[in-house]
Amino acid sequence: MNGKLKIRLEVVIFTAILLSALLVWLFYPLWILRSANYAQYITPLGFEIYFFGSDFLLISPLMITSLIFFAFSAIIPIVWRSSRYSLYSSSFSLLLGFVMIINALIFEQRYLNFHGYSVILTPTGSFYIYFPYSTYFSVPFYLILASAAISTLNSLTRARWIPYNRPTLLDKLNRDIMSKGIIGAFSEWFERIGIPYAAESNKLMVKDLTLSTEDRGRELSVFFPNGEIIVFGKRGVLYIAKDGEIKYMNLDDGIKLTIAKALERAEINREIVEEKIYL
Repeated sequence: MNGKLKIRLEVVIFTAILLSALLVWLFYPLWILRSANYAQYITPLGFEIYFFGSDFLLISPLMITSLIFFAFSAIIPIVWRSSRYSLYSSSFSLLLGFVMIINALIFEQRYLNFHGYSVILTPTGSFYIYFPYSTYFSVPFYLILASAAISTLNSLTRARWIPYNRPTLLDKLNRDIMSKGIIGAFSEWFERIGIPYAAESNKLMVKDLTLSTEDRGRELSVFFPNGEIIVFGKRGVLYIAKDGEIKYMNLDDGIKLTIAKALERAEINREIVEEKIYL
């Protein structure tokens, strides 16, 4: 059995926001401590420190680990779509990455600050300096927060929280009939479903079921039909049963009747296609 796996729009939104956060983080720090001639930045590799034109990079496994967790969180629901547990795993991985960021901030407060003094790293050691500074989070942090909220929502709702309507089979058939005509639309749908049919001029036949378009030059046998006949006209659909009974209906009911009658005569030997979308 083949699995036709679709990606939900909710998952696409989450992945796009999280990947955008990681991309922005590569060029712009996640957290900033800034003063006149001194600054600390949290980058994907760790802590970057600037002091009077000199810069030092303190590589942190916490940041590298968080980057890996965030990447896994974005990839998991794309690669593993056959179970809702992929959404849970994605949220858990995102949570671990966020915990790494919190640990990095704790590390900064514990080892790069001391009673208001900031630590200045040098090639031969470090020293402390005291001056006014301001700290704030930047765009990547808020994008990660937004992706965390969406990931949690996806986990709670199985990625079904956007109320958008998908076209029904009837809507699709109506659209195809408008663009391809009765014969062209139904022949295409019969092929998709796997219903064998024979085509003639302005007519389709599925065993003893005849589907045709309105033709004033064609004579229809009402009293002794060779099977069931469905005639599509401009304003409605005419149905002639085997016993000669005649019914007139609108286009939507005619489409439903045609599909039902064709499925009764179908010999489907094709492989069943199953759609798995975060079950």
